[in-house]
Amino acid sequence: MKTPPDWMSESACKNRAGDIWFPPFDAPNPELYYAIAKNVCNVCPVWKECKEIGINETYGMWGGLTPQERTPLQKVNKVTNFAAHGTVTRYRQGCNCSECVDAHNNINKNIDISVIPKSSKDLGDLKIMLQRLLRA
Repeated sequence: MKTPPDWMSESACKNRAGDIWFPPFDAPNPELYYAIAKNVCNVCPVWKECKEIGINETYGMWGGLTPQERTPLQKVNKVTNFAAHGTVTRYRQGCNCSECVDAHNNINKNIDISVIPKSSKDLGDLKIMLQRLLRA
């Protein structure tokens, strides 16, 4: 078995329910999973390393970006479908304009990651989890 990169030990998602970052294929609302994951990724100290390793992955949240948000960054992509300027997502897609940098610098860093259980079987109501995550 391959040893994970050292930076993974510093990830904000370490020891949390993996389904949040990799929603079940039959999930009725994968966007809710990604909304929770994105808030955790926003405070992660190793999001850049995560984005780089997952840039060509077609499933799951990597570096705070969904598969659709990573598509413009892939070398094979012919279509540029970047997020709007002034967003954290656009900053993570590589834009360093003042609006995107401001969005990145002003993200809510007061979240309570402990509301995300360690096991996917204990997820419960995702809407309530998202509210609790942001309530800190």
